[in-house]
Amino acid sequence: MVSFQVLVKGYSSATLRPDRLSIEREGGRTRVEIPLVAIQRAGLDGETTIRIVLTDGEPRSIQGGNPTATELFLTALNAALPEERDPAGIALVTTEEDSSRFRTWHLVVGGGAVLLAYVGYVAWVGGTYGVPHAFLTTVSILGTLFGLLCTNAAVSNFLDRVTGSVPENGSRLSTASGGTA
Repeated sequence: MVSFQVLVKGYSSATLRPDRLSIEREGGRTRVEIPLVAIQRAGLDGETTIRIVLTDGEPRSIQGGNPTATELFLTALNAALPEERDPAGIALVTTEEDSSRFRTWHLVVGGGAVLLAYVGYVAWVGGTYGVPHAFLTTVSILGTLFGLLCTNAAVSNFLDRVTGSVPENGSRLSTASGGTA
């Protein structure tokens, strides 16, 4: 099993893989892949910042969480750099941006709007039909949420089976193939 070096600070991370350096920023919305053959040198720029210079002179930086982790990551990065480098530098670097992911504030605002609408509905039921009906309306949301969670789990399981996706560790909980769970 291959173990990758990972450097994390806030919502950003850098992962040292056997052939490349993967940098994720903004919680994975921006992913930069730098092949190790495109890195000329790497060094510290302050206590928690690694400065990378590509083979064509283009500088890049990685923010680390603490000085010890940053220094250990830099040591592993320098040890992983190959003898022969590709002079293309920045041309080998790929950047992917995923704008389709929900941002945290989308979830907070959406959840707050649904909650506010539900509280308004319960108040309307209480004013129109009385407090006992408002109480029943409040309790009934627990069953609805449980049903939604079960439906989500069933659909997710079905889609995993249809698409054949396997968890990252490569195991399945099924013992149909003779393996152990």
